[in-house]
Amino acid sequence: MALPQFSSLGRSVFSRTSASCFPASSRAFTSCTRQLQESNISPKKQLTEEARKRSVAILKLPKQATKTEVESLFQKSGLQITKSQLRFDRFTFYNDTFFFAELANSKQASDAVSKLHRSTVLGEAPIILRPLDPNFSWKNVQNPFDRYAYDEGANVAKAVLPIKEGRRVQLRVRTPGWEPQFDTKPEHLQKERKAYGQELVRKSFERFGIEAMGLIASNDGRMLPEPKFYCQIDFKTKEGADDAIRTMHNTKLEGLLIWVTKTELNEVRSRQIGRVNMGVLEEMQGLGLAPEVDFEK
Repeated sequence: MALPQFSSLGRSVFSRTSASCFPASSRAFTSCTRQLQESNISPKKQLTEEARKRSVAILKLPKQATKTEVESLFQKSGLQITKSQLRFDRFTFYNDTFFFAELANSKQASDAVSKLHRSTVLGEAPIILRPLDPNFSWKNVQNPFDRYAYDEGANVAKAVLPIKEGRRVQLRVRTPGWEPQFDTKPEHLQKERKAYGQELVRKSFERFGIEAMGLIASNDGRMLPEPKFYCQIDFKTKEGADDAIRTMHNTKLEGLLIWVTKTELNEVRSRQIGRVNMGVLEEMQGLGLAPEVDFEK
């Protein structure tokens, strides 16, 4: 019996290599330095010069580092943080490699740069610490489709709600993965593959009510013996997630077999949740939704 086949994109959609041809809704799931900077720019709330002088930004933050760990680093260096901001990926619970802090005064900001710039306290790679960009402003309204959330309040607990409610699924695909057709080979092939796959998945699953999509896994074009993890998807309702599994699991999408199953937390992901918020991990463990974790690994 032949497997059901689905095709959501025609060749013409991605016949050009420019990322500007992709719909804005698909770009909403990505993050880069420029987008982060733009998302924090607000003409009504830009920093005063005095506030900017006492504020700093960390770039290239190790992804496993938590807000608490970074704030502790400042405190151990004799620096007083009066305001801070860090975003985490709601699917992986890793940060987006940026941290922003306002310190007690401009001297402390200067001291922070001299003491912490290029340090490796938080990981093997050195962090980059510098004064804030003049156009920076503290957090703006968050895009509801963004996979990132601010590490504050109940946001970590909200990030696991789709798992608790059975609304998060993981998508795997038979390698080598989807390969868009181009008139000429693009300069950044991996980026174009991801953009193509992201839009294909979005169009194929949007009828089930997508709430958010996780990062698209890299596709290097290799054939592997096992299906490759591709991404995670949060649906607005459990019924939508169940319908997506029932309709799309073990079918072919543009000629490649896909598997759609409920997301289950493994030890690696659970460990990161615990690093960010131990209370949330303990609750998930109490519900039988997260395994025991060895934090010494």
